[in-house]
Amino acid sequence: MKISDITKISVCTALLCVSGMLAIPVPFSHTALTLQVFAVILTAVILSPKKAFFAVLAYLLIGFIGVPVFSGMTGGFQCLFTVSGGFLVSFLVAVPLVSACKGIRLATHIVSAVFVGIPVIYAISTLYNMLVIGFSSVAETLAVTLPFLPFDIVKSVAAGVIGHCINRTLSRAGINV
Repeated sequence: MKISDITKISVCTALLCVSGMLAIPVPFSHTALTLQVFAVILTAVILSPKKAFFAVLAYLLIGFIGVPVFSGMTGGFQCLFTVSGGFLVSFLVAVPLVSACKGIRLATHIVSAVFVGIPVIYAISTLYNMLVIGFSSVAETLAVTLPFLPFDIVKSVAAGVIGHCINRTLSRAGINV
């Protein structure tokens, strides 16, 4: 791997770390509004599937060793056993899929972000909450996560647009992503 690749992965990992720290508590839920989904989708749009996967993996490892980079300035392995744990796990699956589907046009960036990224993140999170957290039904899980869906769609569209602009700018500067 080239130094430029490591730099791109590191910048996206740093973005992911900061995105979890900026959290707005939501009174009806155990989770908070963060920019994590935005950062995950942006990482997927900017980087190749392999590089995006490594950026998210590095982010998760940083958090699991105890650095407070997850939602609400939390960290540690115990974060896997919270309602947010399903989202964290889903990021590893969603990021290479979105990256692989992104294409080069703005429309495909947005479509892959919203129609690949969001369903994968929510499906894995729902299943995870039922199997690991112990939610008794899909309805119970959706009651906790569904209120965040409109915000995540908006964040995904924004990430697709911004990622497209970043890719275009880097391409014009002769920097391959």
